[in-house]
This record gives sequence, C-alpha cells and structure tokens, in this order.
Amino acid sequence: MDLYHALTSRRTTQRFREGPIDEAALLRALGAARFAPNHKATWPWRFVLAGPETRQVIFAAGLRLKAEKRGFSPELEAAVRRDLLAPDRLVVVVQRLADDENRRTEDYAACSCVVYALLLALHAEGIGSKWGTGATLRDPTVLAALGVDATRERIVGFVWAGQPAVASEAPPRPPLAERLTVTA
Repeated sequence: MDLYHALTSRRTTQRFREGPIDEAALLRALGAARFAPNHKATWPWRFVLAGPETRQVIFAAGLRLKAEKRGFSPELEAAVRRDLLAPDRLVVVVQRLADDENRRTEDYAACSCVVYALLLALHAEGIGSKWGTGATLRDPTVLAALGVDATRERIVGFVWAGQPAVASEAPPRPPLAERLTVTA
C-alpha cells in the first residue's frame, strides 16, 4: 500500500467483529509506530496491551460512567460491551509527563503522532482501528489496572484493533482551499 492510498483510505472502524487479529501484524504495526516524529528524541510514549482482565475493568468503568450520564439499561450495557470488548485488541498509548509544560505539550503532540502512525500501520496490515478518548481514560480504576501513575503519566488514547464488522464511510472533508493560508 503506498502512502497516499494509506492516508486517504484509512477509516475509523466503528463496529468490530469478534475474532482475533494476527499478533505478528499487531507487533509490526507497533514497531512501525515507534518511528513517529518527536522533538528532542524524548520518546515520551509507551504502549500497554490490555489483557482480558484489564479489559473487563475498562468495560466496568465505561459502563459505570455512561450509566451515570444516561441511566442504566440492558441496551446501554450491550452497546458498551460491544464497543469495549468486541475489538480483539486494545493498545493503550501512555505519555510520560515532563515537568516542563512546554515539553509536555510537545510530547503530547509526539504521542498523537505515534497514535496516528499506529492507525496507519494497522490499516496497512488490513486491521481496522479506532482511536478512543474520553472519561474512561482518566478513571482511577482504569489507570490502576493499566499500571498508569497519574502523577507522572497520562493516557493519550485507546487504540482498538480488530476485524471491521462494516466498512466505514469517509466523512466529508473540507476543500484544501478552505484550510490553507499562504502568506507573503
């Protein structure tokens, strides 16, 4: 797959089929993502592959947080279960927090780059993916289950990886001319 095709054909997978992905492909994608740019070569990220017990903790936290907002229902539980447990693998991207606020911002940008590189590499391997954020990433039970020390680290995102259940359509993109400024 060439670069332009990868960039323009990658989609966020919203629904996953149950079933495994190729472990070697996942490891190749993680290895490739390490080549994301980062200022001053700080390598501020680490990856956590969440196992089945940890995924159950994440599911319970996600369900609790959604139920606090919407009220519990069996339908809500089924939707959260599908969203959090159906994708085969969960890669958690964790940022080491620098003391300096400017460095922290630059490192967050580097971690965002590593997430995007991972999404593209998974796509090149034929694996669907989704970058997830939200309150679950900051939940103390989730942080503890993942071994994340909130005083020194933060979760930049969950990257769900699995076999797509349906093909995702590309959302409309604004024309380049609307997003490009050329200065003198």
